[in-house]
Amino acid sequence: MRLLVSILTVFIFSVSFSQPIIPRFETLGVNEGLSQNSVYSIYQDKEGFMWFGTADGLNRYDGEEIKVYKSKSDLKRRGNSNFIRGGLCEDIKHNIWYSTETGLYYYDRLEDEIKQGYLFPDEKKGIVYFKLLECDNDQTLWMYHRVFGVVSWNIKTKAWTRYSHPFVGEFSKLSFIDFATIDPAGNIWLSWYQNDGMIRFNKKEKKYSHEFKGKNYQTIIFSKGKYYTGNENFIYRYDSVSSVTDSFRLTGTSGNTGLRSLGFEDSYGRLWTFKSEQGLLCYDFTTRQLYRYRKNISGQQSLSSDFISAVAEDRSGNLWIGTDGAGVCKLDLKPPFFNLFPINEAAYSAAKNFFTKSLYEDAKKRIWFGTLSGLNIYDPSDGSLKNFSHDEKDPYSLQGNFVNIIFRDKEGTIWVGHDKGLSVFDEGHRKFYLVPVPWRIVPQRSEVYVHSIIQSKKGDVIIAAYGQVVSIKKKNYNKGIPQFNTRIVWYGSTFTDIKEINDNEIWIAIPIAGFYHGRLINDSLFIHEQFFSGINFRSIHVDETDGSVLWLASDKGVIQFDTKTKDYRIYDESNGMGNSFVYGILEDAQHNFWMSTNGGLVYFNRNANTFQNYTVNEGLQSNEFNAGAFHKGISGNFYFGGVNGFNWFRSGKFPESKAKPSVGITSILVENIPFRRDSVFLNNKTMQLGYLQNDIVFQVAAFDYTRSKANKIKYKLDGWDDKWITTYNKQIRYGKLLPGYYTLIIQASNNAGEWSNEERITVIINAPFWQRTWFYILCGVLIMLTAILVTRNLAQRKIKKKLQHLEKQQAIGAERNRISRDMHDEIGSGLTRIA
Repeated sequence: MRLLVSILTVFIFSVSFSQPIIPRFETLGVNEGLSQNSVYSIYQDKEGFMWFGTADGLNRYDGEEIKVYKSKSDLKRRGNSNFIRGGLCEDIKHNIWYSTETGLYYYDRLEDEIKQGYLFPDEKKGIVYFKLLECDNDQTLWMYHRVFGVVSWNIKTKAWTRYSHPFVGEFSKLSFIDFATIDPAGNIWLSWYQNDGMIRFNKKEKKYSHEFKGKNYQTIIFSKGKYYTGNENFIYRYDSVSSVTDSFRLTGTSGNTGLRSLGFEDSYGRLWTFKSEQGLLCYDFTTRQLYRYRKNISGQQSLSSDFISAVAEDRSGNLWIGTDGAGVCKLDLKPPFFNLFPINEAAYSAAKNFFTKSLYEDAKKRIWFGTLSGLNIYDPSDGSLKNFSHDEKDPYSLQGNFVNIIFRDKEGTIWVGHDKGLSVFDEGHRKFYLVPVPWRIVPQRSEVYVHSIIQSKKGDVIIAAYGQVVSIKKKNYNKGIPQFNTRIVWYGSTFTDIKEINDNEIWIAIPIAGFYHGRLINDSLFIHEQFFSGINFRSIHVDETDGSVLWLASDKGVIQFDTKTKDYRIYDESNGMGNSFVYGILEDAQHNFWMSTNGGLVYFNRNANTFQNYTVNEGLQSNEFNAGAFHKGISGNFYFGGVNGFNWFRSGKFPESKAKPSVGITSILVENIPFRRDSVFLNNKTMQLGYLQNDIVFQVAAFDYTRSKANKIKYKLDGWDDKWITTYNKQIRYGKLLPGYYTLIIQASNNAGEWSNEERITVIINAPFWQRTWFYILCGVLIMLTAILVTRNLAQRKIKKKLQHLEKQQAIGAERNRISRDMHDEIGSGLTRIA
């Protein structure tokens, strides 16, 4: 096969060196829990939940779980449809309202169920459903009907009012209303099939007017002091501040179908719109570029359908796209930190595969990358790609397709190491010259894999390959063909990397065998030290602040090694790394490290001695990267390649989000029974429980949908926990709480590490009656009364006993007196008788 030079332009978008949007769509459908794949309305409520109105019910999404709500079926009543028409809106009580074919319904936040608000009049003429537009400050729901015009219904008074538009019959055809929106002043704008301007309904005056007469406008939206109008061929923009009118043509789209909706203007000034059956369109007025996104059957993360029914932007800067029959898609609108190639594999068929083994950036900022199918040159400025692979009929083609290393020496020569040896590349003549090396073929191996290339301080090129280390001196060119003087300086095992830190002082990484130290003397390598036998080494990085310190990438982590003292330190998962199998290390301007691993990219802040981990959730090509596929370009960009392509970026902080994430409670279980949220809880976030209700589970949602799996929460129960707990698990459980007063404090972070404001929930575990203050007081009073009664009783008994004793003594005295009197009387009587 001859040299392939394929220049492909990505048809789904125009790329730049800094990708404005990575069109990697994520889809939610029935397999993910959606009640139905036709999504006609999208809304984010004030708390942060995403709501999707489908042809079979209302769906609430918190980033991890979809919960479906439907009206209760009642075959005896007409109002039991779950086919949601029009938009979704929120009233003052935070209930979510929507319209179906039969009436108005709402999600009751307090009861956590769907209730009927109003049953539409039973019209006998054609289509009767009304599409909901908004809920205003007066708690009035505004709708429109394709024939009747604008209608309203007040939540408080239950008043239903119809405002029939006067334009029916003015033209030869029926004037069906096809689209409606609301301007900043609250006026309702309607489009019709006549394509003769727009109809405006003034809500204050309750009057219609015909605007833009004679203009073929099919839709209109209002945003940030501007309004946009459009038809099947053009979109017009009018800036009310500058009074400037601008327009652009909808190129590449069929003219026989009109705009379904202009959609909205996003946070970055781009206009989003869609046409019938033609996918999603985005126009950037700054760059004057039109981006088009369509379903690609060969792309796993393309738009799921070209039949678009609704679009909306959430507060995290994500675009949500409702489709008719293919679920809802999500697209990150924020400028990416990690640029990605390929976004769409089908657009680059010449590359054959994207298992990236090597990377290099040239002076033109083109990205050279080697795969299992040859050498590729990608130009981000125009999206073009050139592929060079082996052709048996062409002696100047690339001889090996497994390209492991791309290296440019000080003289500008491009060296390409592959499975068949080593080649130099003359891009101007599109020729590869195989370097004649007397390879020592290892038994049972027919390939010679070149893994690392360096240029010594003397100017010689030194390569580390499978089984040998080779020194090469360039000679003069003979008839345009470069000449070389090659010499094998050491035989051994698989050499994965080689570095020179002083003149002729060589350090070599060998998987399993260890880490070797030697010197080049007279074109021979003499090894005199070996370290870390049994460790799988992948690469070596020389510290840019201290050339005597080496950082070794291995399967055990990254090893900091001092070549002078031979001291070392190992960093792995125990220090905060997400994965300890390290492939490559790059050092930024602040001398912090980026490392590629089997678990994503790891950022090491050397001053703070902290690690931050990034995974596919942050936009990486995969969590798995490859040995040799890392490169620091002359532009300052970092490149890391893996099993599904490569990423590039400029080391620094993530772009700031438009809004901080928020956090909320999706459900609460008390003793495994759902906690009924009353008005007290909704207003004050307070829950009172009995002493036997002390096993509580909180299900938490982090409301940032950019990379939901990367969201974290941290929480602390004041009165119980001593420190904060940080986790990816969104479930918080506390068991056997003692009676008392607690405050649960929760925060959530997004994939960029930004934390939300605190959410506080007061938890009061009531003590049993025998542990309450009134019970203690009562018991104290009873004890005091008992003591008083006992004391009084004892005192009375004592007094009584004393009285009895006194009475007894008194009786004895009286008896003595009687006896004395009797004796006296008897003696007196006897003396008298004697006398």
